[in-house]
Amino acid sequence: MSRNRRIRNGVTPPPTHSVQYWYIIYNVYYFLCLFKACIFDGKSGDLIGEFGSPAHDGGIYGLSFSPDSRQVLTVSGDKTAKIWDVETKSVVRDSIKLDSQPRSVEHRNGFTVIACINHVVVFEDRQKKFAQAVPYEPISVSISPSGDVAIGGEKDKKIHIYSIASGALTEAKVIDNQDVPLDLEYSPDGAYLVSAGADRYVRCFTISDSKMIFSSSPHTARATTIKWAPNSRYFATASLDNSIIVWEPSDSINNYTKLKGAHALATITRLLWIDNNTLLSCADDSCIKTWSIE
Repeated sequence: MSRNRRIRNGVTPPPTHSVQYWYIIYNVYYFLCLFKACIFDGKSGDLIGEFGSPAHDGGIYGLSFSPDSRQVLTVSGDKTAKIWDVETKSVVRDSIKLDSQPRSVEHRNGFTVIACINHVVVFEDRQKKFAQAVPYEPISVSISPSGDVAIGGEKDKKIHIYSIASGALTEAKVIDNQDVPLDLEYSPDGAYLVSAGADRYVRCFTISDSKMIFSSSPHTARATTIKWAPNSRYFATASLDNSIIVWEPSDSINNYTKLKGAHALATITRLLWIDNNTLLSCADDSCIKTWSIE
């Protein structure tokens, strides 16, 4: 970066369970807390309600909202996926059986892609359209604005790029990530793909030619999650080292600002940008923190 960004902190009231995942739609927090899927008010932090009692019989590994935000899909270690009505918090479609345990989910352009431990599964219009057994043990997934699908392999440490048509996936290329890509995310403008590695390295690739812009390891433990700012000018990563790093997608040696101890003695599980200058983080210390990026 041309200068270090200032990162200022504020803390919202904590939920009562360790927060593993959340989305924010219309100023409402949606949390996945272990087996629970909870809804909190985005301004006060007050609990609004819960999907099911509990939502699943196993850990919940991901969620994906419908384009109108009225329904949400949850996937779980109990090998099921459920579709919920957000307003009534009731199940619309129950126990969609998956081919193997889900590990990550992404929704875009009318398609929901689920990375299962032995399969890749595609849903369109709430219908299962495609399932394929794969040998590389999928662990992460991201869909680009143009519709390409990136799936990270735990076993082969590669990123598999697919095109999608009529609900079916066709592998187009494979990128060597050098270690397990625990998380993947395309930039909102579709120019970049970033991976968070089990080897602590954050890697940034250009979409046009799959060229690696940088591979850097200022984290001192595995990098676990990534989130791009809406303007695609920078992105944030978090790690088991309790830190948050804000990056620019450039090959400069000063392309990042690191915040050490963002959640002291806790693992940061998810990040989310509210706008281009406001970042949220959650961790297993049961806290959600708001960061001002200047």
